[in-house]
Amino acid sequence: MHVSRGFVGRIDVFGKNKIGGWLTSADSDERSADFFPLLFVDGYPARILHWRTARGDVNRALGIPGNYGFTFQVDKAVKQGADIELYASDGERVVLVHKRPAEASVSAPAVGDVSQILNAKTLADQPDSVAITCWDGGHNPIGRAMVLHDSVAKRRPVVLFAYLFPDFGGAIWPPIDGEMFNRVLIPWEKRATYLEYIRSLNIEFSTVWMCKPRLPTFELAANISGKNSRFILDHDDNEVHFSRSKPTRQFGFYAMSLGKHLASKVTANTVASVSLAEEVNNAVIVRHAREPVQIDADVSASPPSFVVRTSSAEEASSFGASTRQNPSSSEDSITAIKKLGLHAMSLANHLASKVSSNNVANPSPIESDSEDLATHSSSSEAVSLEAQGQIADAPVFDDPTISAGSSPIKIGFVGTVREHKGLIEAARLIRLLAWESGQPYEFHVYGDFNPDSLRERLDGMGAVTHGQVPREELSQILRSFDVILSGCTPAPGSEDITRYQISSKIGDALAVERPVLVPNGPSVADLGEIPGVYLFDAGGLGDAVQAAMSTNEDITLPPEFTLDGAFEAFEAAEDSANSIFDDLSPLRFGGSEPRADRTLVLLWKQTDAGFFGRRVDQLARTYQQKYPDHRVIVLEFCHKSEIEHLRKTAPEFTSPNGPLHDLTEKKRAFSEIRNGVEYHMIENQNVGSMQWNFEKYLMDNRLDPTNTRFVIYPLVKQFKEIAKTLASFDCVIDCVDNQLSWNSGTKRIEASVEYLKILKSGSRIVFNSQENHDFFMDPDRWGDLEPPSNERVLVAPNWYDPEAYAENQPSLSEGDEPFKVVYSGNLSDRIDWDLMSEVADRLPLAEFHVVGGIRNPDERFDELLERSNVVYWGPLSERRLSELLGQCHVGIVPHCADDVATFMNPLKVHMYREFGLPVISTQVPGIAPGEGLTLCGSPEEFIEKLAALSENRPQRDHSASGSTLPQHVDHYISMLAEAPSSPS
Repeated sequence: MHVSRGFVGRIDVFGKNKIGGWLTSADSDERSADFFPLLFVDGYPARILHWRTARGDVNRALGIPGNYGFTFQVDKAVKQGADIELYASDGERVVLVHKRPAEASVSAPAVGDVSQILNAKTLADQPDSVAITCWDGGHNPIGRAMVLHDSVAKRRPVVLFAYLFPDFGGAIWPPIDGEMFNRVLIPWEKRATYLEYIRSLNIEFSTVWMCKPRLPTFELAANISGKNSRFILDHDDNEVHFSRSKPTRQFGFYAMSLGKHLASKVTANTVASVSLAEEVNNAVIVRHAREPVQIDADVSASPPSFVVRTSSAEEASSFGASTRQNPSSSEDSITAIKKLGLHAMSLANHLASKVSSNNVANPSPIESDSEDLATHSSSSEAVSLEAQGQIADAPVFDDPTISAGSSPIKIGFVGTVREHKGLIEAARLIRLLAWESGQPYEFHVYGDFNPDSLRERLDGMGAVTHGQVPREELSQILRSFDVILSGCTPAPGSEDITRYQISSKIGDALAVERPVLVPNGPSVADLGEIPGVYLFDAGGLGDAVQAAMSTNEDITLPPEFTLDGAFEAFEAAEDSANSIFDDLSPLRFGGSEPRADRTLVLLWKQTDAGFFGRRVDQLARTYQQKYPDHRVIVLEFCHKSEIEHLRKTAPEFTSPNGPLHDLTEKKRAFSEIRNGVEYHMIENQNVGSMQWNFEKYLMDNRLDPTNTRFVIYPLVKQFKEIAKTLASFDCVIDCVDNQLSWNSGTKRIEASVEYLKILKSGSRIVFNSQENHDFFMDPDRWGDLEPPSNERVLVAPNWYDPEAYAENQPSLSEGDEPFKVVYSGNLSDRIDWDLMSEVADRLPLAEFHVVGGIRNPDERFDELLERSNVVYWGPLSERRLSELLGQCHVGIVPHCADDVATFMNPLKVHMYREFGLPVISTQVPGIAPGEGLTLCGSPEEFIEKLAALSENRPQRDHSASGSTLPQHVDHYISMLAEAPSSPS
């Protein structure tokens, strides 16, 4: 437990791309007070998923009620040892509560996205880069692709590309979910968007190693290569056979002729087995290589993180401790094992022939061993009989001759569980071994069961079944076995599968120094002399177990099964590799609009850009005027419910929602362009669609870190969902106001936390006023969290840059027309209504023109409008407002000196002055003195100054207008125009 100045908490959960823990107040009186956790990983803010979840262990340990758990999403991969910091914020202070190094690596989310593509671009640009292409990453084909990846990962920059098909789950294969490696996983149905973006980035790898001669594999290769790329094709099973399977038929059998054609163009091939090497030209054998496991004395004694049942009739034993027997220490055990070999084979064959008649296996499994998915149908009647123990002539496993005191021999299988693996046959034979010898056995089967009935049948045969094993836990699981089984005698009709396949479990077993039992066949015929590999023929499982348990030979990973050996084989293949770039050209995507050389995207926090002429519009048009060859986009997000709200409230006179709804439709269609600035809007159905919609937008518009900089206006509601993607871009934070000033309670604390995170992550921070700067840069506000350095901070007060149509301003007619006073702005906040009413009463001959929207008009607003010299126009667009300003004599700012006004720096002052109007304003901190601006310290002074102007109407003063930008604005614009740099 960690206590830090009023807060108690701990980071204690690491898993996949999540980090969790708990946080509470150390003071019992403040325990129910509002506070929020912040988590930083090597200085980068993590995204909170859950806060105030149940943590019963914390309640019991501290003796307090309440929910104090949190979970954060890690959007970047975390390496072991990275600094992880937990902070607490109550809106006024930020306290470091717990800091610790990451005990294990934490992966980023698995599915491919823009950030992974951009990372691939960086790696592809390095010398001797390698891409691995795999036709599907959702099931075991990616297992072989990972072998190829791991073979080169230590020596060359490498990225693994794969599709994700809905038919195979649409997610990364579970055993490697959580692995940290460079990959781009592309949903099949969205591949056009991804591949066109990849092509626009000119991602070209030096060498492309294609895993399996499937059409999707070639398609991926076509889009990440160049004319000088070299191509290697890897084979590891009978693709002609598997291409006929139902789930893969569309991109298998029907595409096989094209696959064969393209494969024939490749001059460099790698294969997994000797039988494939005999049939593939210029083949180099690349085994299912593994990294040797550093065997620690305590590893085998460490139990897995879950408990399994055993088949012992007397009691369940611990699965964690290794019980591998030393033959020299127990002659009785050896004698018992010998009885299970040739002496028992005739009985085993007899019984096996009886029970197999109750099973109907599909003779055409659709996929393969460790590289493809296989589905078999089976007799439901046979499954039911097996589950009930009614199989004819089957022995009774819990025979009294089995010694209850003997340590069980543990045989394990970890992999894809399919009919052709022969595991049902293996379970029967292992039952016979135990029955004949009196020696207890445990047969553990881990993996993906397809069909699910295989698990039920294995359970009925006394095997212990488990789910899939993550790669990081594989070695520990394998070390808990005495013997590892790679499969058994294949079912009839499976010869086409087993002829070429070599099990990846061979390397897995040897890497952890365990003997492995391998059914004999052409693909493994050359492995018989390797220590620890025991080949067996049909019915010979017992002899193989006997040999494995009685040998004293040292078991090590042979050189050809190591990653070093695989890399040598890869280099040998690479030496003979050619380019098939032209042959693949019909498979390339692209041909749409080229990417812009430089783009500035201003991410606005509301849905009113392009209407009122706010700061976002000023920056966009000013930048576009100075850099007309750059592309400028103002981007907004809008939920469908907001669009519906705009539609419903469109008729309200006091609301701008009518014209905003019309403008929104144009933005959604990307058809609104003003002064060269494009106005775009992304509509979202729900939070889940937010990230994809944003990333698709980036890809469709060819926006990447090398050509795009973002300006972000906090607080964007959807920022949490897109923060991961934006982390790859150079983002400038334009802090245009202070939303803390109009929030309170929990919302204020949460907003404070969001401000800290976004200001921390920006490459530069720009404040609209010195008051805003001083508020957010106050060291007390950051507490224990390091604030942005002064070099990253700029103050750029508002300015006004009129649109092109404002150049032809209407001239103010001379004569007896009324003295016209104008106020334009948001009428819902900070207006001194009493002052407005008194001014209208004291100057009855003047016209007071009020422009703006108001959410909930109150009595004071209604009373003001009862005066005959007050004209309320409702909300006007910037274009329409300019027409009115051309007819007025003075602009006023009757603001109250509250927290909101303090941080605003009203842009209307600059707008009034641009149109030549003198300005009279109340004295509030957000408005600085300037030429043509009169600040009044009291309501009486305000009225007096305005009355004096009405008596002596000045001519328009256009001295404030002109093409010269204020120095701070010019500096801001020039800084934005610098070439963007991708964050490290």
